[in-house]
Amino acid sequence: MNSTNTIHSSPLHRCLREAVAIILLLVAGFGAVHPAVAQDPKAKLTLEQIKGLLSNGLPDTALAGEVRDRGITFSDSLTKLVLDDLQSRGAGPKTLRALEAYLPKSAIRVSTRLERTIVLVDDKQYGITSLDGSLQVNDLEPGEHTVEVRNRPRYRDTKVRVVLKPNENQEVAVTPELAIGFLTVTVLTPNTEVLIRGDLASLSGQFSGREVAPGTYVLEASSKGYQTLKQNIEVKAGQQLSIPIRLEIDREGLNGILLQSQKAFSSRNYTGAIQLALQVTSLVPSDPGALVILAQSSFKLNDTRNFLLYGKAALESGAALDFPVILKTEKPATALPGTLRVTSTSISVIGENGQPIPSIPLESLSGIALKGEIQDEVFLILSLPKNEGSKKGVDHTFSLLNGFSGKTFNQADENQLSQRDTLNALWNIQGLLQQTTEARKDFLRIAGPDAGPKTDVPPVKVEGDPATPPVATRPKKENPKKENDKENVPTETPKPADPPPPTITRRAVEARTTPESNRAAKILIGLALRNAGTTEKIELVKDARFNGKQTSDKHQSEPADVNFAWIRPNRLREDSALGNMRETVVFNGDSAWESIEGQVTESNSPESLRQRRIQAKLFGPGLFQQLKANESFAERYTRSRQDGTSLQVIKVNDSDGDIYEVFFNVATLLPEKCVYEIPTELGQPLVIEDRFEDFRTVSGVLLPFKVSRYIGGKLVKVMEFSEVRVNERPNPGVFKKP
Repeated sequence: MNSTNTIHSSPLHRCLREAVAIILLLVAGFGAVHPAVAQDPKAKLTLEQIKGLLSNGLPDTALAGEVRDRGITFSDSLTKLVLDDLQSRGAGPKTLRALEAYLPKSAIRVSTRLERTIVLVDDKQYGITSLDGSLQVNDLEPGEHTVEVRNRPRYRDTKVRVVLKPNENQEVAVTPELAIGFLTVTVLTPNTEVLIRGDLASLSGQFSGREVAPGTYVLEASSKGYQTLKQNIEVKAGQQLSIPIRLEIDREGLNGILLQSQKAFSSRNYTGAIQLALQVTSLVPSDPGALVILAQSSFKLNDTRNFLLYGKAALESGAALDFPVILKTEKPATALPGTLRVTSTSISVIGENGQPIPSIPLESLSGIALKGEIQDEVFLILSLPKNEGSKKGVDHTFSLLNGFSGKTFNQADENQLSQRDTLNALWNIQGLLQQTTEARKDFLRIAGPDAGPKTDVPPVKVEGDPATPPVATRPKKENPKKENDKENVPTETPKPADPPPPTITRRAVEARTTPESNRAAKILIGLALRNAGTTEKIELVKDARFNGKQTSDKHQSEPADVNFAWIRPNRLREDSALGNMRETVVFNGDSAWESIEGQVTESNSPESLRQRRIQAKLFGPGLFQQLKANESFAERYTRSRQDGTSLQVIKVNDSDGDIYEVFFNVATLLPEKCVYEIPTELGQPLVIEDRFEDFRTVSGVLLPFKVSRYIGGKLVKVMEFSEVRVNERPNPGVFKKP
């Protein structure tokens, strides 16, 4: 009994039962069965036959088996709509699955150029793109589909519509838009604290290319002695926003510090006055008021080294230094109290009753010396050369007025000076006058006698030379004693009261330049820098863009548009365009390449690299910066033009081994041209000459707006710029090889 039930319920029994049912249907001659079914059981089923079998109630399993075994004739026209129609006619799931195997299949290859990007088709996820940013999606039905890619949070979700033909494998390129921005913050003011706050981020410091969510942020930057900066910045999706931060000096706050320093000086707290004044000069090194306090406080403290250092800086800034003195005359014998005023160009004495002597140009002094008896009194003698018709020159004799010392004395001794203090003070004044007079004479030898005082640059002091006090000499007498007579020789050697300040280590001048020629070169470089906009302003230039037109041997008929991007110290990109002709030349500090109409060629021969390096270093503001950086490797000489006028020449053999000559116009102290040689494979060097014209002020710096280049004496290009911008921080990517 049990075995019988098992047989009846087995799969074999069910199949036999369904086969019998089919046979019975055929034998019964139901008209709904297509004749082809009865005539050829192996022939492929047509759509009409399947519909007929469904109408006759053929079981789902049997019909599915017929479809799988015999196939169908309408596979090319089979669609989802056809399957839906058959389902409405009674087709079961097995029959539908058998028919779905005959549906035409299509495919797409999705390319995003982004790895690990999710790909969805009709809201169904099919996978993640590979390293090359692509994914193959197969077994798609012909017709319309929606392809979506997701790469969160850096990119926005992106959808595209695709229409597929039967058995088509279509390439689909999807480029998602950035959903973030890139923020670069460059701090140009030292010791600046930067904070950027927003709803989604809180950043601090300086950074480059930081990824941030789009939105509005509040930027705050502060530094001691500067005005606090607070501003809103907006970062947009896909934007590369660059923000240079340069804070403005808090002049009001510094004036308050300077006032405190002046009060400390007036109350004889000279050490405190120096500390306060140094806070000002740490931010504004050339502040005249602070430099005067530093010089005068050092003078009061008999600090020879710092007095000469700060006194020199104060005079360079255009300030005047006053010293209480007594002017002594022999005929008639008088002693007039007054003030000796020293500037960078002259000296004068201001007395109680007018001016005993007029202002004297420093270059007119023929002698500055100390004379007298240290046991008695020492005098400062300023000598003028004799005039025509006179037998001897004019001497002005000064002694020091009491009451200047910063040391602590009893009330009764407040106005009393020791002989040592007096001698030290006069030595300090003599030393300041000597270095200022030498600087003035050196300046006039280069710049001419009519040069104004604002371009007066003293000679550069060789680092490490100690400040040596001047030596007092004995006065001439009618019956001088023998040389070994030490009766009237000063018995004390004054020393600075305070230790010398720390010095800045600099590169020593190499033997390839003579000390005298190098010293003259430093003077001329200093003059040129100050005339071009001051060293401080030139050093602040980090990058520059030059836009204009260029006429060259390639573009003789029509000027080409030209754009230069320069980043300190030696990165340069030149883009020129004339019609459809595009050319790019780049030197990125290590290698050089050029691109003409998209064809990239590397130019990395030693000769090409050297040429590109020199041109990048000396482009625009780089010329002045290179002269300053390599002044210890420079020498100066004079060359004459054909018309008889002269040019001052600075020859530099810099730390890279590059050699170039810069020719300066004596009247303007601006560079007229720069000449350098490039070795060639043929052995004959290539002489390249850049001539500079049309200087204009850009951010306080004079830059040439016209540059003409000669190679081997032949003019090859003329660049005339209509726009020059500085410190815009160009994207470093423009200097990369494509």
